[in-house]
Amino acid sequence: MAVIVQQSRTSDNRIGTRRPPLSQKVEQSSFSLILPAKNGVVSVFPGVEKTRGVCGGRACIVRTRIPVWSIIQWQRKGLSQMKILKNFPTLVKSDILAANLYYNHFTAEIDHDIAENTPENDE
Repeated sequence: MAVIVQQSRTSDNRIGTRRPPLSQKVEQSSFSLILPAKNGVVSVFPGVEKTRGVCGGRACIVRTRIPVWSIIQWQRKGLSQMKILKNFPTLVKSDILAANLYYNHFTAEIDHDIAENTPENDE
C-alpha cells in the first residue's frame, strides 16, 4: 500500500508528517510517495523501481529490466516514442512517460548512469 505524506510544522515548530485531506490540493514538492520494499524491490517512483541485483540496482521500469537511463539515452539519440516501443515490446506508452517523469525529478542520477554506461566514443 502506498502512502502519501506531507511535511508540516507543529505548533511548537517541529517538523512532522501528515496525510493531506483528500480535498486539499498538495504542491508536488511538498509530498513524498512512500512504497514499502518487498523482496528487495523498492518502488521509488510511480512506474519505476530499484531491485537489488537487477541492473546494478539502478532505476528500471516496473516489471522489466529496462533501466530508465537507457530510455532517456535513446530519446537523446533521436528515437521517437513509437520506435522505442517497437524496439522494446514489453514497454507501453505510460512506461516512457514514467521514465521521463523520473528523469525530471532525478536528472543528476540518470545523467550519471548514462555517463557510466556509455562508451566515450559513443557520446
